[in-house]
Amino acid sequence: MLLHDRLRAGLLGVRVQLGTEGTTLEIVDQGPRHLRWHDPELGAVGMAAHSPFPLDLSDARRPTLRAELEAEARAIFERAHAANATQRAALEHTDPERAKAEAALFDRPPRTADPSWSPMVECELVEREPGRVLRTLSRITYEPGHELIRGQLALPLAQGHLRLSLIHRAGLTGFRESALSVPLLEAAEDPAAMEHPGQPFYDDPQHDAQFPQHGLSCVRRGLSAWLDPDDGLQVLDTPPLQATGARVELPTAASSIVPPPGFLFVPREVLPMAPTLASLVRIGLEPAPDSMIDVWRLEQRFRGPGGLRQFADQTLRGWSEEGAEEVQVHSEVASDGPHAVAVRSQVSMRTQSEPRHTLVYWFVDDDGESFRVSLGFSGAIAFEDQRPTFDALVSSWRRLAVEPTPEPEPEPERSWWRRLFSK
Repeated sequence: MLLHDRLRAGLLGVRVQLGTEGTTLEIVDQGPRHLRWHDPELGAVGMAAHSPFPLDLSDARRPTLRAELEAEARAIFERAHAANATQRAALEHTDPERAKAEAALFDRPPRTADPSWSPMVECELVEREPGRVLRTLSRITYEPGHELIRGQLALPLAQGHLRLSLIHRAGLTGFRESALSVPLLEAAEDPAAMEHPGQPFYDDPQHDAQFPQHGLSCVRRGLSAWLDPDDGLQVLDTPPLQATGARVELPTAASSIVPPPGFLFVPREVLPMAPTLASLVRIGLEPAPDSMIDVWRLEQRFRGPGGLRQFADQTLRGWSEEGAEEVQVHSEVASDGPHAVAVRSQVSMRTQSEPRHTLVYWFVDDDGESFRVSLGFSGAIAFEDQRPTFDALVSSWRRLAVEPTPEPEPEPERSWWRRLFSK
């Protein structure tokens, strides 16, 4: 059944009317898990996606949610800015005039080079009994004559999560900022010395009525319609929220950990993996995870750190044979940790043309069993920024006694990015 029909019938645990009231939904593309349409009233492209990955909106994540999404929004913004250079190179042969115009916009550092400027406009959790909805509003591009604004609602489902998006592209930009600046300049004693009021002033929803066709105004109207308590989306069923600091048991990996906020276990049906490997993912602004935790009970045994380090390097460098590019591995013996035989690794690489980082801890337990704990995240985030989180994750690891059970037919151990992008 197509996703549009499943949403109207409430078969996913939520019922929603996607089109703006009084307009006809102009469907562009659809399937069982995706839907794309054009909303002529909003001048926006709408998208719905039923992702198989779980979404955590529990109270445990609330303190870190804004910062996590802020970092992801910056990475998305900077990737879009960099991608324009590749697109412009192709245009130089087919449309040199347009390529020249694009160069004038993007041959400069992205706005995120200024740490005080943020592509994230709004981020909030909205209570919608019996569930909770994540509402975000952000910019993907923001240059004169080229502005992409995306508004999203994301909500957990019994299986995976639902993501509703509205994207508005503006070719004429700056009129909102210019019009709002006029009274400020007129009131200033010295207009030349007037301090910039900041982007949040121009983006404030109190100005939307004055600029009804602006991208922010249009996208906000669409999100408000979906969240209307009477005519908006109806949450019929939702999974229980994760308890704060809950320990998660991973029997396949004979381990238990306390994951950072936002990470939820992913079953084998969603991410096929080696029989003794367990994964948890964190969902942000995209249907696919922005970060991933793997815990793996190895079949190999190692008597000393030398053999473990050699195995670690060989395994990690082997990722280049599975589609990763520019793989750089640094491993060192961890002599100051809780395990007598342990190795720390860090990996930089590119997957699907995006930079990625991974922190890895390999160790041998008291009875000789070997394990690996890893945390993969965006390459836009420095290793040192994630190291405290990773160290806390490793420190939380405990051995889990499990009864031997018949194992299913083993699947080849696939690197986390290949499992993600195959979905």
